[in-house]
Formats: sequence, structure tokens, C-alpha cells
Amino acid sequence: MSLEELQKKWNCKNVSIVKGEGGLTKVVLTNRQSSLEVYLMGATITAYKVGSRDVIFTSKQSKFESLKAIRGGVPLIYPQFGPGKMQQHGFARNVDWEVLSTLVKEQEDLVQLNLSIHESEYTQKVCGDADIKFQCTFTIKLNVDRLELQYESKNTGQKAYDFQLALHTYYQIASIHKAHVTGLKGFEYIDKTRQMALTKETADSIQITEETDRVYKNCTTSPLELVDTVNQTKVILHSPDNSLKDVVVWNPWIEKAKAMSDFGDLEYLEMICIEYGNIDKPIVLQPGQTFTGRHTIQPTSIQQSSL
Repeated sequence: MSLEELQKKWNCKNVSIVKGEGGLTKVVLTNRQSSLEVYLMGATITAYKVGSRDVIFTSKQSKFESLKAIRGGVPLIYPQFGPGKMQQHGFARNVDWEVLSTLVKEQEDLVQLNLSIHESEYTQKVCGDADIKFQCTFTIKLNVDRLELQYESKNTGQKAYDFQLALHTYYQIASIHKAHVTGLKGFEYIDKTRQMALTKETADSIQITEETDRVYKNCTTSPLELVDTVNQTKVILHSPDNSLKDVVVWNPWIEKAKAMSDFGDLEYLEMICIEYGNIDKPIVLQPGQTFTGRHTIQPTSIQQSSL
């Protein structure tokens, strides 16, 4: 469907479909206090603002090209996390998604967008299995004070398959030296920078001081908080039904930042990834089964009360 056809079908007061970076199509959602931008390529959220505050980080060096993942925002990692049998992080962040539906409730200041993909020659080539068939739906609910995300995967074929899933969210912060994460004390994590060592978190708050790549296992029983002491802000994160059980904390630090062509050498100072998903134990879907993962992002100030 052309940009003009998409605009004619979906544009309204709170939903606008426009040409974005690199000529790629993006959808802009707005309500009374917040706004969001999401590209159909990869269904990647690249901006989320509450008032004048940027909550999401997207690299200024990101390549906005078809079939190439956008660096930053909220890339969708599916059906594989990291390297493995298929390409890095699977295919969901590399393919064009379709607009399935929109919903606007002006009295509630709610704007909702539903995007979808299903199997194609490209996804079957990436998976190496033409018998894997699916339909995935990504639902974005933009509220005045929070962002609700939902990823649904349905097995529409006759063959069972397993998958990993992560919402690879990059958060904007004033300084990595003045930000920390709370809520992970007592949980085990896989440390990918130390030969996959299994370690138990003992710190009340996690301060990033080096390259960090950790998968915290089965740890989403209570909300996490990303605290930015410079801006006196925080982001409260959780999976409301504990459907996304693992959390990745990632920052590339100095050398890895320099090695990435789509990431600025010093941008590691102003971002941190906190990724909710199911990574340690893949989800198995039998024919006809559906999995739904839910995640809530609530920006607030340090002074305000939490969830």
C-alpha cells in the first residue's frame, strides 16, 4: 500500500502516517500530553515523549534502510535473541509491518495502534523452515502518563515451534554516570561479558561503569526503576501479568560503541537498554496456540509516587 493510500485510510486527529528518515514510512501518535513515532519497517518505536521529555533514545548515526534494523528506540527481537541458527536477533525488526487497526478514545486520552506481520518467503528463509507459520501483532497504547506495549504471536501452521522475544528498549538519560537501575537485587543473571557466568545480583541499585550485557532470569515479579539523578526523573518498568519474565541490561561502553558504524562513539554516555522479554527459556507454541507478552513504561519524576 502506498503512503498516500495509508494516509487516506488511517490518518485522523491523533494518528498521522508520514514519510520518515530514509524515505521509510512512520506513524505518529499524539494525545494531550504525549507523542510517539513508530516506523513500519521493524515496527520500531523511535521516539516517545511525555511533554518535552524524551524517554526513548535513538542513535543519530542510525541507518534508516529497508531490511536493516534501526539503532535505538524499541527494536522487536523475535524469534531469536542474539546469535544462533538464524541471523542476529531474528527478523521482526527487519521486515515491514502492516497497520491492522487504530483506536482513539479522546475522553481517556488513549491512542492505540495495532501492527501485524505473518510468514513470508523472507522469514521462512531466515528461519530455514518453510513449515513455520505465524501471525504476530504488536499493539501500542499511548496514554497520557504511560506507554503500554503488547506482543502477540500465534502459531497458524501445523508444526510446533519455539521462540525468544525481547523488547530491546533504549532509554534516554542525561549521563550514564548519573543513572542507576533498581529492583533487580537477589535475582540471578547471565553475564555475557564474562563467559556467560551465572551470578546473583547483590546490589540495591545497578550503576553502569563498564561494558554491561546481562540477562536477569525470571525477575519481573515487581517493577524496576531507571533513575536519572541529573534530570530528577525515573521510568517505572514492569510486565503487568509477568508474561515477560527476563530482563536484559545492556550498555556497549567505550570500545564497542566505537566499533558500531550506526552508533556514535560517545552515545553510550546518554543511553541504557533495559529489555523485557523471554530469553532464558524459549516459549513453545503448538499449532493454534497464542502467546501474549505485555510491558508497561511509565515515565515520572523522582518526587512522584510509583505504580
